[in-house]
Amino acid sequence: MKCELRNDYEKLELPRVEKIELKSNEFGVKYRILREAPEQKFLLYREGPPPTDLEQIEGANRRGQQIEGISKAPNAKYKDPIDHHREP
Repeated sequence: MKCELRNDYEKLELPRVEKIELKSNEFGVKYRILREAPEQKFLLYREGPPPTDLEQIEGANRRGQQIEGISKAPNAKYKDPIDHHREP
């Protein structure tokens, strides 16, 4: 796994830019960027090869299916929080 830009990322300080490292937290980061802080500027860092468009789409679909499955399970303890954040 290449890490050739890690040192640059760690040393870089930009005013009013929040740095976020992607480590299997893409869904939460996307929520933060789009919903919690849409006016904030972000610098994202991810190690490894760039995902293909197909991998990104498949990953998003899997996460969506998992969330949908959790919310539809009988007596699901996560149903209310998921329904609360569901887009109309």
